[in-house]
Amino acid sequence: MVLGFVGEEAGAHLKRAAALNPRDPQTQYWLSHHYGSELAFERSLAALRASVANDPLWARSVNDAALLAWQMGFRDEARRYAQRLVQLDPQKAFACEYQLDLANGEFASLARRMIDGRARFDRPAQGDRKLGATLLILGHTEPARLLLRLQPYQWEIASGATPSSGSFASVHAGAADDWFDSNYFLALALQRLLHAGRGAEIVAAYDRGGGQLAQLSRADVDRSLLVLYGPELGLALRSVGREREAAAALGRVERVVRAAYAQGTVPIPFDVSAARFWAATGDREGALALLTRAVDRGFHYAPVTPMPDLGTIFAFRELRGEPRFEAVRARLLGHLEREREKLGPVFI
Repeated sequence: MVLGFVGEEAGAHLKRAAALNPRDPQTQYWLSHHYGSELAFERSLAALRASVANDPLWARSVNDAALLAWQMGFRDEARRYAQRLVQLDPQKAFACEYQLDLANGEFASLARRMIDGRARFDRPAQGDRKLGATLLILGHTEPARLLLRLQPYQWEIASGATPSSGSFASVHAGAADDWFDSNYFLALALQRLLHAGRGAEIVAAYDRGGGQLAQLSRADVDRSLLVLYGPELGLALRSVGREREAAAALGRVERVVRAAYAQGTVPIPFDVSAARFWAATGDREGALALLTRAVDRGFHYAPVTPMPDLGTIFAFRELRGEPRFEAVRARLLGHLEREREKLGPVFI
């Protein structure tokens, strides 16, 4: 844990622990995190399967196993995990079913089920946050704001605004330990700063050290972070004329993307992450091929922001107007509109 599950030393300890006690679900779970940081997705799923087999009631492991199985195309397996958890402990099954429905784009039925069942949650605030995120994705901004209970800087980003300098500093600092900041808000902030021509602020945060952007230059960086933020860092460096560093940053991303595909099957969202990288390097054909494949495999673009649009990803700006890109974009936006209409009015 001190090593953050990342790097060769952490991997060596975790693999030895798993060999010494292969029936310990926590060791297998944290080993899956290590493999995830290496973008070794098949190994990560195998470790999660072992963790669930050892403890089918540990919801944290079951949730992650179900989501990764779903994203890698094992839909029946993912549903079995959720259904078994429902039979064993319905309360614990809530988060698992939520993740699968979100990944499958079943936003309306998910929101309706949560609205109808709010009073039954053991932890109402946790349920409200999930409901708020779903409602925000469908464009129901005011009830989402009430339910999410975000900090002002977080709401500024979640609501669709371009973040102020102070909000960007807060989200960059918060990404070290806040799940929403790390997984959604920092990525959204980077996109909007680049669109606003404020790449210099991203570079300044990178230069100051500390935080997740500074980690991208480390040799033992979590590769998932490199894919999540690396293309935008490269574009920001390019925007301030630091071409050599931009090329180096994008080169690191390329190496880990190629290595991930060389290791086997990748989850659906990774195709989109790789498409962002190829678009950032000017490979339009590579980006379009991966985007089309991701949507055909069931991808739904669902960051926590109103009616999210794939076209707002900065790396894809050069693809706007291209018929294949617009067709993919229209499919995703059309699905959101239909889900919004299906849900109807919302009263909280």
